[in-house]
Amino acid sequence: SKLMAGQEALAPFGQPDIILAADVLLNEAAAEQIARVLQILLRSPTQVAYFMDPYKRKHRKSFTTHCQSLGLSVEEDEIVTWEPDWDNYLENDQEWVMRLLTVRVA
Repeated sequence: SKLMAGQEALAPFGQPDIILAADVLLNEAAAEQIARVLQILLRSPTQVAYFMDPYKRKHRKSFTTHCQSLGLSVEEDEIVTWEPDWDNYLENDQEWVMRLLTVRVA
């Protein structure tokens, strides 16, 4: 099966303590596939995955739903990556705001 082939491909990574990713929830398919990979890799409450996602990215909610349906918990926090000391009215403040998703075994 396709999922079994995926498990074989992930075997060399064993049980990672921490998984880091940024700007990877690009579309619905990626959100679902990444959730399925996390279901395979996260087997212990001591393991954790961190995802940084741009504030305006629209597939974060779908990713969370997929994770939860696979028995994973997702916490979401706002992270401001940089705030300039001056006011720039041509700049969109949302460019500096990211969402941190923390995924663990539920």
